[in-house]
Amino acid sequence: ALSIASGASRLFTSASAQTRPWPHWALNILLFFGGIMHGAFSCGGSTVAIYAQHSFTEKQTFRATLSVFWALLGGMVLGTLLFYRKTTADAQVLALWGVPLVLLVSWWANRFTRRLSQAQFARYVAVLLILAGVVAIARAFH
Repeated sequence: ALSIASGASRLFTSASAQTRPWPHWALNILLFFGGIMHGAFSCGGSTVAIYAQHSFTEKQTFRATLSVFWALLGGMVLGTLLFYRKTTADAQVLALWGVPLVLLVSWWANRFTRRLSQAQFARYVAVLLILAGVVAIARAFH
């Protein structure tokens, strides 16, 4: 619900309203709980993306920060699972396919976002947050 509300508020407000910053304390709470949710359940991504959406005004900074965040977090989770031998053969095959696909999509996304204005990029992020929220709610009721 938070993803939908944040995405919708960014998508359906004027450009001047979108530049008003959220209070620092509210962003820090989002980041804190997003980190806890992601560490415990691997589902805090939307909350971290909302934090980044309101903390980083430039699309390059937003993308670079989240790319490093996901790479480090994913690498730590995968490394821990491999170290403690908590993976199945299917999960290992998925990781072998997934890593090159993530690199390929990251390369493509970098080329794609260079062509977007800051406003277009912000709208895409807002739409993706709404979609993430809808998927999360749908999965909760499935």
